[in-house]
Amino acid sequence: QWQAGQGAVFQIDNVRFVLGEDDNSGGDGSGGDTGGGDSSGGDDGDMTLGAGDYIDFNDPDEEAEIIFTHFGGTFTQFAQDPTDATKTVASTTKNADAEESAGTTIDAGEVIFPLTETATTMTVRVYAPAPDMVVRLKLEESGDPTHTVETDALTTVANQWETLTFDFSNEATNDGNATNPLDTSYVFDKLSIFFNKGVPGADAGEVIFYWDSLTWVGEGEPQPGPTVVNLVLTTDGAAV
Repeated sequence: QWQAGQGAVFQIDNVRFVLGEDDNSGGDGSGGDTGGGDSSGGDDGDMTLGAGDYIDFNDPDEEAEIIFTHFGGTFTQFAQDPTDATKTVASTTKNADAEESAGTTIDAGEVIFPLTETATTMTVRVYAPAPDMVVRLKLEESGDPTHTVETDALTTVANQWETLTFDFSNEATNDGNATNPLDTSYVFDKLSIFFNKGVPGADAGEVIFYWDSLTWVGEGEPQPGPTVVNLVLTTDGAAV
């Protein structure tokens, strides 16, 4: 259930979208983030995200309420930030027998990612084992699995935090075949993430990624402000 509250400083007690300036974004080696901001309710009680809303995993008190379910040969769990033992992030292991499309789906049915012709951008902080590894984000309308849009970003460094930018107006391809074009009439309320997309575990061996701060940027930089909302994450077995 979504809740909101105001204040200058927040102690996050669940996986949350937090609106505001991301003080630790970029490849600075720091862990989970906090912030503030604003968001608005949509139809039927859905929460439409505003610029700067993001999911923060640095919440040990409420980890038991968050469930990661995996498909295709991945395993996702909460883990210690590899650069800061005081912070918690998500860790995804893509196993040596994983499918190329193995990933994790975030079931955010009460959340709307408000894609428009100009608001098309998200960011994710990623700690990868090597550069030039594909990370894919996929948005979907939960009521219709054919209503999707996918986009890719490449890691650029090894064993360092960096912020990857995903622009859904730049649709991904699978083996040269186009994925669905962006259709802004869809109500996107479901998010999936795929690490080392396109490479099966048989070729890459086991690889481990750390990630945090999935941020809705929209068409501008996150704006400061003090509203916070809660989100429980689950995953399903659907693959790309």
